[in-house]
Amino acid sequence: MLLHAYYVRDPRVQRAAHALRDAGWTVKVICLNEGDEPTSEIIDDVQVLRCPVSRSQNRTRFRFILEYGSFMLRSFIKLWREDRHERHDVVIVHNMPNALVFSTLPVRIRGCPVILDLHDASPEVFANHFGVKSPLFNKLLMLEETLAMKYSSALITVNRGIEAVFTKRHPWAEFLVVHNSSAAQDSTSPGNPVFEKQGELHTVFHGHLHERYGLQRFIRVLPQLAADGMTVTLDVHGDGPFRDPLEALVEELGLADSVRFHGAFTPGDLPDILADKHLGVALHVRNELGDLLLPVKILEYAEAGIPIVSSRLATVQSYFPDNCANYCDSDEELLRCMKEIRDDYATALCRADRAKKIAKSISWEHDSAMLVDYVDATCSTR
Repeated sequence: MLLHAYYVRDPRVQRAAHALRDAGWTVKVICLNEGDEPTSEIIDDVQVLRCPVSRSQNRTRFRFILEYGSFMLRSFIKLWREDRHERHDVVIVHNMPNALVFSTLPVRIRGCPVILDLHDASPEVFANHFGVKSPLFNKLLMLEETLAMKYSSALITVNRGIEAVFTKRHPWAEFLVVHNSSAAQDSTSPGNPVFEKQGELHTVFHGHLHERYGLQRFIRVLPQLAADGMTVTLDVHGDGPFRDPLEALVEELGLADSVRFHGAFTPGDLPDILADKHLGVALHVRNELGDLLLPVKILEYAEAGIPIVSSRLATVQSYFPDNCANYCDSDEELLRCMKEIRDDYATALCRADRAKKIAKSISWEHDSAMLVDYVDATCSTR
């Protein structure tokens, strides 16, 4: 597998590696190095090979391109060297960038199949993260997407919403949808506490801290909820470029006793993170990119049976109808939603129970079996 990310911080790639390992494959992952990690090590019987490239703290367009180019070159060399010692049967490339598939050229030439797993739609990501609206740049990204898909032997993506967008752009393309669901051992929760109307409502957010994930909206309504007599605590697990502004906002609003930042976590920490929570927060910004998302945290809240407060994202609502989650877009809706949850928590739990059943139907246990069969079939038709 090729991955422009840190293997130990990417649950999707870890779960895929473990599923293939358990099916009898020998799995290697070529990825970034966070800075002080070993160049090579075995983690849970998966060989992790790290290139001397890490994520830049300065996330500009230029830094992204430089970082991508450096990793593509280094992974090209590392894969070529590894393949000379032990020929690979298949390579799975995780985007972004899509162009990372071309680092497999040494093995692709000799007939090794290459599977591209599209976690994101690059044109939408660049347009929304960097405000890149140039028609020319968008055409270049579309061309990169097209060439990468045509180069690949098979295609995987993460949900039906993004699959529909890709299929509209590339009618000839066929995808296996493998959802970003948790493995059973990651999502098992000891049980959620009973909520009394006059008690504390324990809420949680876990994941990368970016402005587009909307956590600042939730923090800003906490003083208004307190003024209405509602006691809400928020535990924030994760790290990212927006942590400092969020901590500054908490200090500005005098919420240090209510909002706690816990830093980075691993998938194995998830049961403890969710164990005593009444509500999971996922207020992603709704836009062209947001509507393609089925956030992992929403699936993890659903799998743990925790009520969800979410923005109305098109893909999320296609999986979880209004009777499965508490949807809101404006701050006024969020305030009203929170008060409704306080006044009728039993209804929120009923929604959570319906969401849990849907999440079970797209569970990792279900999708991982399809992934293994798909990889086997791709290799058998080489």
